[in-house]
Amino acid sequence: MNVEYGLVAGYLFAWGVNRAKAAGGAVGAITDKTLQAALTRLETVVRNRLGTANEAIEDLDEETAAAVAAPADSSGATPALSEGTHDALVRSLQRAVRKTPDFATDLAEALTAVQAADPAAAATGGVSSTGGGTTAGGNVTINAHGPGSVAVGGNTGDVTLAPPTPGTGAPSGGTPADPHTPGPRQS
Repeated sequence: MNVEYGLVAGYLFAWGVNRAKAAGGAVGAITDKTLQAALTRLETVVRNRLGTANEAIEDLDEETAAAVAAPADSSGATPALSEGTHDALVRSLQRAVRKTPDFATDLAEALTAVQAADPAAAATGGVSSTGGGTTAGGNVTINAHGPGSVAVGGNTGDVTLAPPTPGTGAPSGGTPADPHTPGPRQS
């Protein structure tokens, strides 16, 4: 069974930070009960198998607490799990799956439930860019480094990623392109 261990690590960190901030009354907490239940199930599956004495889990908990306690970043950047902890958690999950194959099934089912409930995970396909932009769809890791860098992820505003309306070449709900009309109306 193929499990995306990196996604599990990311979800666990984001869920831990979100849950702690929600407990403190922070704005932007996950309010979707289905997503909350799915994330709780994923966390329970992982923690029950790896245990609290697992070094990767300990590091995850430390980084989660640090991210919650850190003062708000003026850029509005979302805290991220360090590469070292991410990789250690992935290795721990892989090792647990090798030792207990049934864990792979439980983990995959829990991850699937999270992805089904996560509106950000559901936005796949129909992604495009113009003006020399870069486009990616599906599971993406986004990073920005250096002055003037920009990274966008986990949309919280009105962003529409829609496949073209079948047979029209236009975005869903859009007007089909008219090859006889010059200029921007064509796109």
